Amino acid sequence: MWNTKLGFRHIIRTDGSVTEHGGLTWVFRCGDDIDLPNWHPGTVKCNVRTVYNGRYAEVVATYGVPGWTNSPCDVSNHFPLNPLATGLIHQPDARWISGRHRKVCCYGDAVLCTDIRTRWIFSAWQHALDEEEMCFVDDNLTTKRRLLRKSIDGRSSIFFDDTPNEDDLVYLVMRFA
Repeated sequence: MWNTKLGFRHIIRTDGSVTEHGGLTWVFRCGDDIDLPNWHPGTVKCNVRTVYNGRYAEVVATYGVPGWTNSPCDVSNHFPLNPLATGLIHQPDARWISGRHRKVCCYGDAVLCTDIRTRWIFSAWQHALDEEEMCFVDDNLTTKRRLLRKSIDGRSSIFFDDTPNEDDLVYLVMRFA
């Protein structure tokens, strides 16, 4: 069992809707493995830490580059403005992780990671468990958690929403130590 920082991944559509996409993800991979129409090679992206619905979040978006207007590489020529993503990256407390231009507009769909926090993970690969055994382990735990089949690492894992309680820790140690 280990802990790491994870968040829930969503897609911000240009119409302002936000839809869940892919469940939990590592924050540093917030948008790496998603294929959106506006994320073609050569497109400039920014990664910004911001606040969404009163909680810490990260946004990965493509943006128009000043000076590239009317060039084939400028996403503003091909995709509509994304007002929600643009508003999130321009919040006063937003911190830019990557991206060269600060006063830009986002175009096309964007990725949003929310509920980012450190979570405890118990994974099937650590103990060579199959699906049936993972379900059995999950049924015997009491801490608030979710069993994700074929999750982030391609195997089943149990993601604890809170620090595992003492009963669950004793059960896991007695069964797998």
